[in-house]
Amino acid sequence: MVPVKLPVLMYHDVGRSVPEVGDGLTVAPWEFESQIAWLAGHGYTGIAPLEWVAWRDQGQALPEKPVLITFDDGYSGVARYGLPILQRHGFRATVFVVTQRLGCWNTWDQSSGYAAKPLMSASEVVYWAGRGFEFGCHTRTHANLASLSEDEIENEILGSRHDLAKILRRRPTAFAYPWGSFNKSAYSYVRKTFEIAFSIRRGLNFRGTDLHLMRRAAVRPRHSMLDFATRMAFGSNPAGRFDAALTSMARRLCPAECIPHTRRTLD
Repeated sequence: MVPVKLPVLMYHDVGRSVPEVGDGLTVAPWEFESQIAWLAGHGYTGIAPLEWVAWRDQGQALPEKPVLITFDDGYSGVARYGLPILQRHGFRATVFVVTQRLGCWNTWDQSSGYAAKPLMSASEVVYWAGRGFEFGCHTRTHANLASLSEDEIENEILGSRHDLAKILRRRPTAFAYPWGSFNKSAYSYVRKTFEIAFSIRRGLNFRGTDLHLMRRAAVRPRHSMLDFATRMAFGSNPAGRFDAALTSMARRLCPAECIPHTRRTLD
């Protein structure tokens, strides 16, 4: 019997990118629609996080080819472009929002050199939740959980659940670690607070995968459809990582001017 496997796609924004500031987070709407059409054409069905939990813990049925589509941070472009595209193709998705930054800007990205972009508002969260999309927590401020004290960790994790529950009028059940960063204390709080949580570790998910360290395949702008299909099959692009490793090694051994420019495939 073939084991059930679950690819989880990790997106950030959908919309117009800002290449002059190195925007590696924003997938163009046409590109995103091509990827979702590929999923539909290859027989995939979008599921919600709790459907995976129910299959694993209670044996409830799953579609033959499940996929879980996630968005981190809650950019307004996801509401404007991404969710309508998914709706047209009959797919579900989960958006992880930074609860005390709703209706504000992505200050954490700006500190890393990315463009300033607006985030979804609370009213947009309510609107799209009413149309079958899932919303989960991404802390209150997009904090690096591994660098916080015990009290700060509790505030970011439990506080975000409280904030989102107030907006949705029901308790959120899913969480994603900002930056993919956590420590033992943060992991423990997440396990006590949410039924399922998502990391940025690459790979596919199987029955034995830790429910609070679910693996995801990052989807970046300008990935080819072959690259996308590879991430669906393996949870990452091994060829892209191999190419990046060779380029890194070459740069350590040779002067920078002797190596031709190569666009690195990001995972």
